[in-house]
Amino acid sequence: MTSFTILVPEGVLAGSVGASLDILSFARRCGAPPGSVDWQVASLAPQVALSSGMSMSATPLAGLRLSKQSVLVIPCIGLDGDVPGYSATGQGNINERYAPERLQARMAAPDAIAYARLAAQHYAAGGRVAASCSGVLLLGMAGLLDGRRATTHWRLGDFVRRQFPKARL
Repeated sequence: MTSFTILVPEGVLAGSVGASLDILSFARRCGAPPGSVDWQVASLAPQVALSSGMSMSATPLAGLRLSKQSVLVIPCIGLDGDVPGYSATGQGNINERYAPERLQARMAAPDAIAYARLAAQHYAAGGRVAASCSGVLLLGMAGLLDGRRATTHWRLGDFVRRQFPKARL
């Protein structure tokens, strides 16, 4: 059985989490052997705020148990105004959202640091990790992009190249 743990950052777009859950659910419906695809949602706290005022229950990181067969999945980490403490001025325009100083600030948030640390530990213990879109920043923070091919949102390309020069973007 493969167990997936989706790490949900505070304020992330609900659609990003939903897409990850939909993909896993689709795999289950499309012929994966019964019990072979399982998942959980994890966050810093038992309740995590998503974009647009939505929230969902999650397994707190403190209670998380992972095996080598577990895959950590980091969706987009939330680069808009719904992330508490990240943007006091709201979403701003698209160029402001991807400004290097804002990306640095998001990477310095407690959830980003905790998830990057967890990804590094899980990988070191033989587990697998995956990320989509801006979640790749956390893999870079964990040192997991060094020498590896990576893909991310096109607006993050220059930032990732500067921040993680050993990644093959």
